[in-house]
Amino acid sequence: MLDGHAEAAWIMSRSVYTAQKRSIEKQGRKAPETRVVNEPYGEYQSSLAYAEIASKHAHSEASFNLGLRYINGDGVGKDEAKGVTYLTLAHHQGHPHAAEQLHKYYHGTSTTLGIVTDKDLDKKAKFWGQAAGKLSSNTKN
Repeated sequence: MLDGHAEAAWIMSRSVYTAQKRSIEKQGRKAPETRVVNEPYGEYQSSLAYAEIASKHAHSEASFNLGLRYINGDGVGKDEAKGVTYLTLAHHQGHPHAAEQLHKYYHGTSTTLGIVTDKDLDKKAKFWGQAAGKLSSNTKN
């Protein structure tokens, strides 16, 4: 069960993120898709801070969102390791799509997540594929 702080922080994160994105678009600007330095864009700092608060309070949607944002460099410096950490946390917090996204990441089948090269790729892909399959079969019942 989530506490009120987690849900409030998540609502603030989404609200601030949406407002910031609209403001940037209205000004005719577009943030670069990736950054080398692992620092949030100035416009997205408060949104990121609220999402991190929610994630620390076991809000799986916040953790999932942070994972995707770091992997894709959406308003933050692209940091795939940090993104995978947040997606793994989201999975452990019970997010219904986290295992599937991790599976796609390790298999390299998602254009939005990218791929990773690793000696243990097959082992990781098999693990996350099984986790996604179990999660998927549980949600169908």
